[in-house]
Amino acid sequence: MLFHLGTDIECDTSCQDGFNPRNLTSSNLLLKNTGFLVNYFVRPPVNLTLKFDHPIWISHMVFDAQVGQQKSKGFDIFVNGQVRVARFYNHLPTRTTVFFQNFAFPGNAFKHAEDGDKIRLGQTHELKNVTALGIRIFATESISVPCLANLQIWGRISDCVKEEARLEINSIWSALQLAKLPPANVVENRYLQI
Repeated sequence: MLFHLGTDIECDTSCQDGFNPRNLTSSNLLLKNTGFLVNYFVRPPVNLTLKFDHPIWISHMVFDAQVGQQKSKGFDIFVNGQVRVARFYNHLPTRTTVFFQNFAFPGNAFKHAEDGDKIRLGQTHELKNVTALGIRIFATESISVPCLANLQIWGRISDCVKEEARLEINSIWSALQLAKLPPANVVENRYLQI
């Protein structure tokens, strides 16, 4: 079970049966891993938009860029409309997981050699109060169709959220931690998976 904060997701094109974008925000891990896949005749660009009930401060996000034999290669990340915070084109054929990180988030300093595989999220002041996040898939491998799987957005409730809402969310989060959820679902006190 994952802790989701009322996240809605929509796509600007049609999808294959069983590969709806709602799979990406599902609490069901099987659906998250099944992922999102557009219809075979759709070509990039394809836009996914996530809307959050409460503004969040984004720490990092990760997703799989391959579903079956289909593989996405080029991504733009937008917050709060059209503020682009990252652009990435995957030149490595073996890389299937894409990791974006906000190095200005507390505790996320750029400090390890393996951090070279992480794509920096820019416009860090914009990442403190995110109500909508957009993912544009602008390129795919060969004749693949746009796809994503296992989308994870990590962060915490924005400081601008009213105290009573923050307390309610934190109490739910604490209850989940006490239930001893697997570490992939709840990590340290500073992160929620959205």
